[in-house]
Amino acid sequence: MFSLVASLVLGWLCWQRQQELVELRQDVSTQKMTPMVTALRQAALRHKQLSQSVKGEGLVGQQALVSYIRTVGAKDRIEIGELNLTLTEASPSTNIVDKKVTMKPDNPQASFKRMTLVNFFHTSRRTAGA
Repeated sequence: MFSLVASLVLGWLCWQRQQELVELRQDVSTQKMTPMVTALRQAALRHKQLSQSVKGEGLVGQQALVSYIRTVGAKDRIEIGELNLTLTEASPSTNIVDKKVTMKPDNPQASFKRMTLVNFFHTSRRTAGA
């Protein structure tokens, strides 16, 4: 008698698992899964393109702004001397940080040719991807 009841319970449990398997197969094969996989794949490709463009264009100036400016100032044909850089951050609204850098020469009496300053600003603009 016990074996008869146990076999009926086991049969019912197997039937439930079979129904779950059928539902999962239908979900995978029908329209529910295909759009999600397509959207995920497109998002992954877009992420890859954006990360490669960041690496390729050198758009990392925002991470270390002061060292980025000093690196641009140290390039060839740019001779502007030592600078005092003052970094200020303001938050005009939530989740937005406005970073401003004030540049002043270390020596106020130092003079530089216009082309030297133009090369600095042109190089920093071109490097930033603007």
